[in-house]
Amino acid sequence: MLKDIFPQNAVDLGMLKKTGLKGLIYSYFRAKEKKLYRISDIIGCMSPANIDYVIEHNEDIPIGKLTECPNALEIVDKSVDVQTRIVIREKYDIPLDKKVFIYGGNLGKPQGIKHLVACIDSQKDNEDAFS
Repeated sequence: MLKDIFPQNAVDLGMLKKTGLKGLIYSYFRAKEKKLYRISDIIGCMSPANIDYVIEHNEDIPIGKLTECPNALEIVDKSVDVQTRIVIREKYDIPLDKKVFIYGGNLGKPQGIKHLVACIDSQKDNEDAFS
């Protein structure tokens, strides 16, 4: 499953360059990337745009190897009844009148962790927020 197109995402984030010393590191990982594409039977991409990107930058990959494989296909309602919600909030000392936000997935530079932390920090003095 291809999630982050590495090492290109590292170039986009300014962590690597395609020239100089960092270019050597980029070239090493790019060679590894190409080898992985070559030996893979199927490459699952997150979206049609990802498939297009991989094809555009890797013309030697047979199109038949690429398939769309998104994170989720449908939203599944996992709501709980009111009594269960109260029990869970009481267990974790979460006020009943506050919104709960849950993030699932990777947390790092590519996902904008600094921005997420800044958003959370901006609410620390907000009387309507709970932390």
